[in-house]
Amino acid sequence: LAQVLCLIFPFFFSAMSSNAEVKEQYLSALMMVPVAWGLVYVPHFAKVGAVLKHVGPEYDNMHPRATNLDNFGEDSGFIKRAKACHENGFETFAPFAAAVILCRVQKAKAPEVARLALRFIVARILFTIFYLGGVNKPVSALRSVAWGISISSITELFRLALSS
Repeated sequence: LAQVLCLIFPFFFSAMSSNAEVKEQYLSALMMVPVAWGLVYVPHFAKVGAVLKHVGPEYDNMHPRATNLDNFGEDSGFIKRAKACHENGFETFAPFAAAVILCRVQKAKAPEVARLALRFIVARILFTIFYLGGVNKPVSALRSVAWGISISSITELFRLALSS
């Protein structure tokens, strides 16, 4: 996993070579923190792309939060979901990062920390996909399941840290 992430995110992990032995036992879990941070912005850029498709260079970058999201026709629903998904990403990022760091400080079982961190990332990827594509109740229900898995991952990370 670490080698794959190095290929995908070389700017985060430039210190690691593809043949390097991972010396820091918590590195795989700690690498998930910048991945989670980057994932927060995926829906934001999707929203910006959809907005720019409608307004182009006329976009009011001086007051972007004052933009009425109802003014984008059939893309309004997608733009609103992307905005909400982006905001939810901020709500989960800080507790996730704190939990992973606390696990390292408390010397929790590194393989378990890595497993839970990866579970969080996978759940957040699914959450983002389901949120952006959530045009019906079954997809919205899957989004809620993915959210629950991500929250339970954070809870388990804190439990693991505080029981070490």
